[in-house]
Amino acid sequence: MNPVFRAEQDLSELAAYHDFIKVPLYYNCGGPRMASYIENVSETVWGDVPPDELLQYQYRVLNYDEAPYRDVRRAGLYRSFVCRESKRAMEGTRGTAVSILPGLEIDIPVMRADLAGAPAEMARCTRKGVKDIVMQAFRAEVPGVILSREYTEMRPENMGGVGDAIRELGLNT
Repeated sequence: MNPVFRAEQDLSELAAYHDFIKVPLYYNCGGPRMASYIENVSETVWGDVPPDELLQYQYRVLNYDEAPYRDVRRAGLYRSFVCRESKRAMEGTRGTAVSILPGLEIDIPVMRADLAGAPAEMARCTRKGVKDIVMQAFRAEVPGVILSREYTEMRPENMGGVGDAIRELGLNT
């Protein structure tokens, strides 16, 4: 979410030291985290820029196509974010032996600092949503995925979306 952090990360350089790189692609909690990040930097480094304008600028820099500021906390990041960011990471490691494995969100809790609105307004993980993000990851032709963040946070019903996607894609586990 931070374009400066992204610019500092050279995935091809990291590839020399890793068998795989987990790229966390959290779409539900990513919306509240994005809104919180924008609010923080709009009060400090980018203090003269209104949050809605700053978010649109950030989207252009990161090549994101996501919900506007007023909606991003509630909507989360679009599921296509998983495919786009997986492809970007794989492009960054092209010519290396490293595997890119997207870390796919299943029921990751949103931090209190990122809430700013009522929790009922937040994007929620669903079985269909999990199936969709797994489908998006494999649409990007990744070799596999990592279910994130912790097994004890994941609801079995939502985890079932992984199996739904694997069966629909005809993948062997």
